[in-house]
Amino acid sequence: SRIDASIAVRVRQVLPNGDLFVEGTKILMVNDEELHIYLSGVIRPQDIAEDDTISSSRIADAEIEITGRGDLTDAQRRGWLAEI
Repeated sequence: SRIDASIAVRVRQVLPNGDLFVEGTKILMVNDEELHIYLSGVIRPQDIAEDDTISSSRIADAEIEITGRGDLTDAQRRGWLAEI
């Protein structure tokens, strides 16, 4: 699947070489489904565009986690028998 989203992040740490460790979250409601998006990684200040944006392809050590809560997510979870 594919998600196009903009996520505001905060600089959590300035690394010794000047790179920035960033982290942020966003919650989206899509068709009564609550999606939680978490993003963290390392960016170079020179990769930040004039409008203060950066493409996810320019994030080193990127960790992007998408979890959901709602009927669709519940229906896609495996049953207890499949877990065994």
